[in-house]
Amino acid sequence: IALALAEQVRADARRRVRAGTLDGPIRATTCRRIRRTAEDPRYATFTCLVEHAGRGTYRGRDLLLGYRFRGRVELTGRRAAWCEENPRPLHPDTEEFVTVPLSRACTG
Repeated sequence: IALALAEQVRADARRRVRAGTLDGPIRATTCRRIRRTAEDPRYATFTCLVEHAGRGTYRGRDLLLGYRFRGRVELTGRRAAWCEENPRPLHPDTEEFVTVPLSRACTG
């Protein structure tokens, strides 16, 4: 399931690059399942990383640069929804940073 979701998220990211809403190039995409204690057994929730700019360093920490997505797959019907996350930046000049909540379709 994780591999199939990663393929779909990567294809979507490439479409977004062509549309000008994400920076490319789009490289490897990986998804891993998030286990929750109170999760609906009909669904699986995933966190996905779309690599786009290789590796970097911030304050001595190794970083993999890319976009994070959250996905949710209906296990019986194999339908999926995913949303790009908008995480708060690591740097301190973020007083005007806007946080956008993710759709419940992506998070459960």
